Amino acid sequence: MGDKIIEKIEILIKKFIEDWKKSPYVWGNEIDAQVEIASRIKNGLRELGEESLKAQYSGYKKEEKSIRLCCEPPIYYEKGGKRSKCFPDIVVFDNIPDAKRPPDERDQYNWPMIWICEIKYETEWG
Repeated sequence: MGDKIIEKIEILIKKFIEDWKKSPYVWGNEIDAQVEIASRIKNGLRELGEESLKAQYSGYKKEEKSIRLCCEPPIYYEKGGKRSKCFPDIVVFDNIPDAKRPPDERDQYNWPMIWICEIKYETEWG
């Protein structure tokens, strides 16, 4: 399903770029573009029936729906032997093999990611 999600996101991003080229000032600053792109992707995921994930965390009796698309989540990485974190503008998470062992239940572990976006957008006033 990851391939279908990527294909859908690529279509949506191309459409956003077309719309932006026609009217760039519709999105006054970076957060406006972020919200627009995230909204389009969320609707696209919903169309595919892939807007959520399943996980069962300790202390809960059943699997719960978890968010697939998230804005500015903490993402942990290692650079130069040091553990750090960043907050990408938009992240689309992938399914996990075992819903009873969600990776983020342990401190500083990431859920697998399908797509990550960092937006850099500057206007005259933004």
